[in-house]
Amino acid sequence: MEKKILVIDDDEDIRNLLYTTLSTEGFNVITTDSGKKGLELLMDIKVDCILLDVMMPEMDGWETLKMIRAQDSTKDIPVIMVTVKDSRMDKLTAIKEKATDYITKPFSTEELIAKVKDVLK
Repeated sequence: MEKKILVIDDDEDIRNLLYTTLSTEGFNVITTDSGKKGLELLMDIKVDCILLDVMMPEMDGWETLKMIRAQDSTKDIPVIMVTVKDSRMDKLTAIKEKATDYITKPFSTEELIAKVKDVLK
């Protein structure tokens, strides 16, 4: 059964790149442009992994991640933060908020695929 991945990123170009890259690898990919919409989707669908941007309007990725981790139905879903923020503090925040992994933009599609496959083992 193919794994389902939810991409939450406000940048349409990044969403399209992730959709194409992951679909080509055989994943079932669902995309949305905000944390709020992502959380709404998670109420209706079960996903195997989430790729989550940090810098988004309304609700940023950190707040979205906190809400994902606070729900019994979603707390154990692997979440890979995908962001331009690459400071040591940002990476420490990811650990503190229980992100599964962290990848910075720009990223290689090979690295991204490897990280996704790794968290889905």
